[in-house]
Amino acid sequence: TLQLTADDGFNQPSQTITVTVLEEGTSTYDTWSTGSFANAVTDTAMTSDPDGDGRSNMMEFAFGTDPTLMDMGPLAIDGSRHGAPVAAVDTVSGGFALYFMRRDDHATSGITYTARFSDDLTSFEANDDSANPPEIVPGSSDGEYHVLKLPFPASLSNGNPARFGCVEVLAP
Repeated sequence: TLQLTADDGFNQPSQTITVTVLEEGTSTYDTWSTGSFANAVTDTAMTSDPDGDGRSNMMEFAFGTDPTLMDMGPLAIDGSRHGAPVAAVDTVSGGFALYFMRRDDHATSGITYTARFSDDLTSFEANDDSANPPEIVPGSSDGEYHVLKLPFPASLSNGNPARFGCVEVLAP
């Protein structure tokens, strides 16, 4: 655990971070795949689907679901249940928002999450994070994962409103 404190003579803001060091040759994915699940994971390849639910081990890792349970259920937007991304009405704006789980260590584990939107399910456009950044849903973090909320864009590059959303997950 590291703590950095700045002092300008008036204020002393500080930030604390925890750094986890893995054994050489051990990745975050490897550590996760040997974790405690409902059943023993025997096929830990990223592209495998040992529970037969249509979600690869990599997607289970990315969205925080159990690779040994056939559970294709949707995410609970408060983070109380991990699952597939969902579109739901944003109670603040009244518009639709895309909600999805993201690993807290996504940057250090090399995983990228890209929200994409479409008006016709034929072509999808990546969200411009600089213009429309996702926000963490308050209280949704469990120390390993958190829920992100991203409002659907009012219009896509073709001028049509976004009607569909998905999340692309890429691993190193």
